Amino acid sequence: MRGGGCTGTQIACNDDTVNCAVSDGTANAFKHGSVVTPTVTAGQTYFIVVDGYNGKKGNFGLTVIPPP
Repeated sequence: MRGGGCTGTQIACNDDTVNCAVSDGTANAFKHGSVVTPTVTAGQTYFIVVDGYNGKKGNFGLTVIPPP
């Protein structure tokens, strides 16, 4: 997750969160999803960058839960 532009400052980053499963057909699929819990500021724009492992590509799911 970046702030200030798509190539801006990195706010949060994660790769392979245990118990965040994906359906990629591998033995480690239970931890191939990623979760970040950044501190955000109202009115600011943030960019979420999604990248595939080793050049992989395909559909992905994104859930955003706004702060209270």
